[in-house]
Amino acid sequence: MTIRTEEAPEVGKGVVGAVTSVVGRIGGRNAVIARALGSMRRGAITHADGVRLAEAAQQACDLGLPFIFFVASSGADVQDGIASLHGWGRAAAAISRCSGQVPVIAAATGPVVSGPALLLGLSDLVVMNSEAVAFVSGPQMVAEFTGIQISIGELGGTASHATASGLCAVESDDVDGTVAELLEYLPSNTDEVPPLAPVHDSVLRATPELRSVIPDRKAAGYDARDVVRTLCDDGEFREVWPRWAGQMVTAFARLGGMPVGFVANQPRILAGTLDIASTILDRVKIAPYNGIQGISLLPLLDGTCTAVARDSMVIEDDHQRAIFGLPSGPRLRTLVTQRWRMTIAHDDPYGELYDLLNDPHEMDNVFDDAAYRSVRAELMEKLAYREMELADRSPLPTGRA
Repeated sequence: MTIRTEEAPEVGKGVVGAVTSVVGRIGGRNAVIARALGSMRRGAITHADGVRLAEAAQQACDLGLPFIFFVASSGADVQDGIASLHGWGRAAAAISRCSGQVPVIAAATGPVVSGPALLLGLSDLVVMNSEAVAFVSGPQMVAEFTGIQISIGELGGTASHATASGLCAVESDDVDGTVAELLEYLPSNTDEVPPLAPVHDSVLRATPELRSVIPDRKAAGYDARDVVRTLCDDGEFREVWPRWAGQMVTAFARLGGMPVGFVANQPRILAGTLDIASTILDRVKIAPYNGIQGISLLPLLDGTCTAVARDSMVIEDDHQRAIFGLPSGPRLRTLVTQRWRMTIAHDDPYGELYDLLNDPHEMDNVFDDAAYRSVRAELMEKLAYREMELADRSPLPTGRA
């Protein structure tokens, strides 16, 4: 896969450095493309480079085009001093403003260290090749502060970010082709729909394969990706984060030519549940560590369970970026019961309340409806108690000496 770029006015000011930007095409899609060239001073970013990157990101928002950032950088340019730090800080702020407006894809094609490594975390999707590494502080600094000897690959290699940190969505040495493939599933901006694609499968086709995917034995597992492959057009899909949080499968695919996203439990990994770790610790009589996810299923297994299911679920969202028109970095709390779904925002009067029984598609928000005031109050109280129940007590002691 090759990238064809078209001439366009360059953005940014100051001395030409390691960053270039252009409005071009990737795999047939228009995009604003920025590159931090590792061949120039090892990709050290000057103040001018930061400004150029920031204005490129802003240009993507203004034009309603995806922002694509290819990066291999040794960090801020020491010759520019503090100004270079301000430069990539401006770039970080501009990229964060793209969130919820246009897709942001970062492609790490070599070492990405110090401040620029943080830019990867602001992207929607990160592609890394086999030569990429990303970290803020290197192995020597880690050894000095912690005494732990660690290699560059263990600290920030592609495999580490694909399995441990979750930063790397796709591992590929064909970075250009992978970026082009991901763009095929994404809209140019939030006001457009993703592009349709011609397919050979009929939307009315039978799927008898599903009868053989799920085994007859209840205790047997199966691969959720086989279900995705059976349902999607032409059996083709792009899995993202395939080696991170293996209990879940997340993938882009098409149904009837329309791009869709799949999210599924993966029965092949820990039975597709987050509660296995708590169950194992309970079985061997070890107290779970603070912050562990899930609850022990041991009472259910040994017949001592008195509750058949959780009566509610709490979802906590602490965003670092502005989304959905809410203030920068909104903090959201959601309570879901069998009947209701309520979401509230910190320091913002906006809220959502949906009757899942009579409004399963969540089309009628009754949060401010006086007729549902008592329901809202009851759910608020329940949310408060659930937050107390789920709160991590660390570093408070769990017992007396």
